[in-house]
Amino acid sequence: AGAATKAARTPGPPQQQTRRSSPGYAWAPSAAQAFHGTQRAGQETQPEAKSSSSPEPVPISRMSDSFLCGSSSNYVESLESDYARGLPVPSSWASYFHALESGHSPSDLAHAHHALEASSGAQAVQGTPDTTGTKVLTMIQAYESLGHRMADLDPLRLQRPEQLEALRPEYYGLHGGEMLRSVTFHVPGSGIVDVPMPKTVSRLVEELRDVYCGKVGYEFTHIGEPEMRAWLLERIEEPALNPDAAYTLERKRLMLQRTAKSVLFEDFLNTKFPATKRFGLDGGWSLVPGMLSLVDRAADEGVEQIEMGMAHRGRLNVLANVVGKPMEQLLS
Repeated sequence: AGAATKAARTPGPPQQQTRRSSPGYAWAPSAAQAFHGTQRAGQETQPEAKSSSSPEPVPISRMSDSFLCGSSSNYVESLESDYARGLPVPSSWASYFHALESGHSPSDLAHAHHALEASSGAQAVQGTPDTTGTKVLTMIQAYESLGHRMADLDPLRLQRPEQLEALRPEYYGLHGGEMLRSVTFHVPGSGIVDVPMPKTVSRLVEELRDVYCGKVGYEFTHIGEPEMRAWLLERIEEPALNPDAAYTLERKRLMLQRTAKSVLFEDFLNTKFPATKRFGLDGGWSLVPGMLSLVDRAADEGVEQIEMGMAHRGRLNVLANVVGKPMEQLLS
């Protein structure tokens, strides 16, 4: 029996691939070029004819990603599945799926979508953009960020609040007598933006100063959590939009009384036990009225028992003014 012989296969040199390097064009090798980069020994290398399926260079300016392209199929299928199960989807996609259920074909919807984009683009080019809304929103955001620097915090009137040029309407190209008729921004947590129109710019500035430059200065735009900022913003602006939500005189006196108890307790300990090591609540006196408000709200909601855990700082003050532990037991 003859021994089987193996034919030696010598890999040939890789094909030299050329590409068009015209600026502004995208290029990629074809599938045949990617998988057949070597030649077997004994085979003659034939000049490769240009394949009709090879991609043509496309200018970058003409590249676009349609919402019906193949790369978006998984995303579209997930949205369609959520829509079928009754889960919330973006309103534009909900309208699209509803149109499909009504008997419209995807191609008809795609043509309508492109026609709408074309008409919108033509209107944007032909029409003059109205920047009043952008100016108003920018001014409102400036009050949210810088309004605390113009707050009236000195009860003795020894120091006047700082007057900032960035909080003047003229800084944004607005005039006091200018009428705002339909400027509405649906921004989550920004209640002041949805104040009913029409109104003048002067009236809007007056409302913004009442909220952000009054007797309380709010500095919260440095907070990194959007949900937390929106929650604070809603509580800050709600009294201005809804007078019934503002604190009553009785409620204000109660908060003052609780804060005064917190401050006087720390002053008493500083005077009575000056050499005793302790962790006071100096500078954080609002903790006590805040915790008492939390307890009051929990009781209104039906909570019967509350367990607390806290650090050393302010523990004696909380025990005395929140928990209600007798002073004899605390100071003995």
